[in-house]
Amino acid sequence: MKVLIYTRPPDHGSSITARHWNAALRRNGMERLEHELVLCHSCDGLADHLPSSDIVVSSKADLRAYLSVAPANIKLIFFAFAGVDHLAPFDWVPAGAYVVNNSGATGRAIGEFTIFALQILANGIVGRERPPFVFSASQSGFASLAGLSVTVVGAGGAGRGVAAMCRAFRMTVHGVRRSGLEDPNFDTMAPASQLGTAIAGSDFVIIACPVTSETRGLFDRSMIACMKPGACLVNVARGAIVDEEAVCDAVESGALGGAVLDVVTASAGPAARVRNTPGILVTPHVSGDDKHHFIDNSLDVFMTNLRQLQDSKVPDNAVDFDLGY
Repeated sequence: MKVLIYTRPPDHGSSITARHWNAALRRNGMERLEHELVLCHSCDGLADHLPSSDIVVSSKADLRAYLSVAPANIKLIFFAFAGVDHLAPFDWVPAGAYVVNNSGATGRAIGEFTIFALQILANGIVGRERPPFVFSASQSGFASLAGLSVTVVGAGGAGRGVAAMCRAFRMTVHGVRRSGLEDPNFDTMAPASQLGTAIAGSDFVIIACPVTSETRGLFDRSMIACMKPGACLVNVARGAIVDEEAVCDAVESGALGGAVLDVVTASAGPAARVRNTPGILVTPHVSGDDKHHFIDNSLDVFMTNLRQLQDSKVPDNAVDFDLGY
């Protein structure tokens, strides 16, 4: 079996190396895996090695153009990221191959980022006054998250990571997912058809779902109006899910107590209103970028899915091309 890893140059902080690979084999008890490993950092190398590869691991989306003409021997294509909306449509996938993402690899990091966001929102650090922020003598103390409620929209790897972290801080955690199936990380779970009701009583709403035809623009003015007055919004998913102008209006009017957006739309440049509205903090899509564990966690997810493929099972992280995630 030939494994081709298409990754960033060795001097890049997120480059997958042979050391990462060998450590993942050991962690997952797969040291005896019979394989040839090829590390590739350029498109030229792709053209040379794809025709004879069985498994492809990539941290770069530009692999698609080469895979559309790849031979049918490729069985699994693993991307070291969770959101695959930018890979659609999936007509480039070789016949019979699975596309697998790294969902679950960044759940804890996203959960930790969310707690950071909730704490600064709960304590007014993202407020109507621009930084520098100074605690005033009128404040009675630090506001704990314990006892507050949160609704997490999306129960995939990111959503479960957020839910687990919020419960560790003794918050009440409600979930919303397309199917409505219960999950032990959540206190309650509602189907997507009941989203407006599910978010109505929560102090915080966290968006952690993939962007699809069903979720694009989901948090528009009418959905934001369903939120509890003064509640806060956090988006760790995709910018296209949120109507940014509606969020700005809601924060400025006081309908929302604030927002932390780890993602915004591509059109939201430095002068965009969403980046300059007091009460809104925009971060550069860093919630899942765990600089210490991202590569190792991603490769662990890959190893689990590879083992399932070898056992003639459908990999847990196989993308459903119809659903788009």
